[in-house]
Amino acid sequence: MPLSYLIKSAHAVDSTNNANISIKQPEHIVRRTRVALIIVLYTIFFEDIKKEISAADINYKEILRTANVGKIKESRFNESLKAIIEDLHKIDEIIKNHAPKRPIEEIDKVVLSILRVSIFEGFVGKTVPPKVAINEALEISKELASLNQTQFISGLLGAVFSEHKEN
Repeated sequence: MPLSYLIKSAHAVDSTNNANISIKQPEHIVRRTRVALIIVLYTIFFEDIKKEISAADINYKEILRTANVGKIKESRFNESLKAIIEDLHKIDEIIKNHAPKRPIEEIDKVVLSILRVSIFEGFVGKTVPPKVAINEALEISKELASLNQTQFISGLLGAVFSEHKEN
């Protein structure tokens, strides 16, 4: 999936949140922050998802300017991006364990980025309740992924949630 499609889709996600964003509607800026994380993760791992990278190596401001994502919660974005990259192996292990028949290299990069953000937020970094992370992933995937991909995301995150509930 080309970046231009992802950027166009990011605009679609943004436009569903109302063009007149104000500080009184924090869920919108938080959603844009998630979409920004997905775009940046997609961009940096598009060619080689195995390469080692640190948050300091990423010129995310240029990526987001090009994508025209709009206002984001920059501190939340920076903290999440750094933590996702630091915990990438742990996050990817969770994905591998819950999709053993689907090598991570074969998962669509947009889907993988959505999963990484959701698993980080709900299960690894625990920055939001797991159900919120799953719901956000599904809402964003409706804009950025196909129906089959959204179903894959739903199934994988549902399995992660079930395992998490048991522990």
